Amino acid sequence: MRTLLDSIRNSSLVSRNILPKAKHAQYRDLSLLDFGTESLKAVVARREENAIRILGYGFASTCGYSLDGDRAAILTLAVAAEEALTTAEDHTTSGLGHKVVPDDAIFCLPARFIRSQMIALRQRRTDPTTPISAREVDRIRERANHLLREQLSVRGDSNETWEALAPTNGSVVFFVDGHPVSEAVGLKGKMLAASVLGIAVPFRIVDAVATIAKRLEVAPNAMLAVPQSLAGLAPQREAILVDVGHHGTNVSLIRHGALMATIWWPQGGEHFTTSLARTFRCMPEHAEELKRAYTGNLLSQEDVVLVKRALERPVHDWFDSFVSA
Repeated sequence: MRTLLDSIRNSSLVSRNILPKAKHAQYRDLSLLDFGTESLKAVVARREENAIRILGYGFASTCGYSLDGDRAAILTLAVAAEEALTTAEDHTTSGLGHKVVPDDAIFCLPARFIRSQMIALRQRRTDPTTPISAREVDRIRERANHLLREQLSVRGDSNETWEALAPTNGSVVFFVDGHPVSEAVGLKGKMLAASVLGIAVPFRIVDAVATIAKRLEVAPNAMLAVPQSLAGLAPQREAILVDVGHHGTNVSLIRHGALMATIWWPQGGEHFTTSLARTFRCMPEHAEELKRAYTGNLLSQEDVVLVKRALERPVHDWFDSFVSA
């Protein structure tokens, strides 16, 4: 749930990529949907000046289906999304006295579906003594976005068609004469540069989101990848974020306050559950219960020793993958 909320907590992200200008007040309310492996989370939120107010939230089971499934799977997810969103909308009544049903929605996509690429551009300035203008910054940003769309949208080895997502403010770092700056406009220097991380998802995932949005009768105002959302969580300007999900683990690198790199590999909670099921020759659901009891410190000391021994090898494998990432 926190991932979903942080996708709109950054006011610059909301104002630039999600919400129209303030005169369109009807768009201040938004629905947000986060597609997890086991559950689908929904939030109804309102932007009040520079703050985000959560009006309601809801959950629904995905029944094991994913956005990369067949048509039946997508329709099942649409039903789950409708259930979670309806619950979130119903919760708005308790705080406001009336029900809020936003027309626009933000969709948060799992990291396992994305691919990313970093590009860096440099622009030598004709007059280093004059302050950098907003037009110069916009120009280099537009060049970067154009290159990313070209490079990320090409077909991959599997002949998959990819679609580039709109870069967020948290994916761009500007440099003036080699020094990272939070705001380049107004500064002076010989060289203006930018590093931008682009993210793309398969077109079939975009199409699945469009199908769900149509079922919900909402406009897909924006699509964000989980790493883009998590980048806003880092309290430091230099950080490594580790997100261990059900199917896999995502590691993201934050430098100069921006998302600089992200990688996902298929070793997550399911990896440990499978190892326990194999070791103790039990059903996966029983192994999952055992894993949760272990992490919740609910086992006897003798059972803790047995579980630790069973997890020793998978944890070692996971750590090796983490170091490589």
